[in-house]
Amino acid sequence: LRTINYGISNNVPKASKLLLDVITYVYECSEQEASRISVRVVADNPDETQPEVPVFNTLMVLLGFDCILVRCKPVQGTDVSTGVVRASPFYTRIISQVSTGDKEIGLRYRDMLLSILEWFIRLDHENQSKSL
Repeated sequence: LRTINYGISNNVPKASKLLLDVITYVYECSEQEASRISVRVVADNPDETQPEVPVFNTLMVLLGFDCILVRCKPVQGTDVSTGVVRASPFYTRIISQVSTGDKEIGLRYRDMLLSILEWFIRLDHENQSKSL
């Protein structure tokens, strides 16, 4: 738990910048372009395939940073049954309480995810761990 960077998860601008950095790296684009990247998400069941999923906005909402309304194709019996992306109970649930000196904060799964992404993005570009 010592290596988790709590500062990112509780700071929307830092989390936003980190996600944009990762999208920029993965899609080899500018940060400005990264905020507008959309992808087609293909599911095993063709009825569940989602066209034009905005990557950055979807991640921000999924991780619990309610920044924008992200509409999608409604799929009955799934977490997008209403046609809107919602915060994921998996990534937003508190898994541990951590003392930061004067207060207790809840450690969420998103904290671990963001810490892993931060570690990845800080790696030297020549590092083998960064090969896609």
